[in-house]
Amino acid sequence: MAGLQYQAVHIRELLGVSRTDVQRWLSTLPPFSESPTQARTARTFTISDLAFFSIVAMLHKQLEMPLRTIACFSADLHALLNAPAASNTMPTRYFANQVDGLWQIGTEIDGAVSLTIDSAPIWRAVYEFVGLEPSPQSHLPFGLMAVPSPSVEQPNARRTG
Repeated sequence: MAGLQYQAVHIRELLGVSRTDVQRWLSTLPPFSESPTQARTARTFTISDLAFFSIVAMLHKQLEMPLRTIACFSADLHALLNAPAASNTMPTRYFANQVDGLWQIGTEIDGAVSLTIDSAPIWRAVYEFVGLEPSPQSHLPFGLMAVPSPSVEQPNARRTG
């Protein structure tokens, strides 16, 4: 999936927003506002960027959060969506937390006010848009788990060490 690239037109189609909205987001929200651009060269975006702009659209269009506020944590949100999972499962929820009057994003509730962002429907919509199917095994509990050590009574048990 890392190799798939999209353009601003795909963001507009996915979210049903105007060209002006996308341009404003790109010029206001880090890390995009800090990225150098080249004349006559269209920016390209990843599937994680599509999820990022989906969350931005939800916060800005549906919840009417100002872009200046979103800009305070947009780089951290982008990093969360692009980070390799620490385990085999991605967090299903992110939290926009207001701590000491400033908004932050994280995977834990913190501060006086917290908004829960359920990423599952966002990723599902992005995957459907690009024609991919979410992993059918995403709900399975793969990862580290404890297994009992082989007992002496099991003759076929392998010993390590």
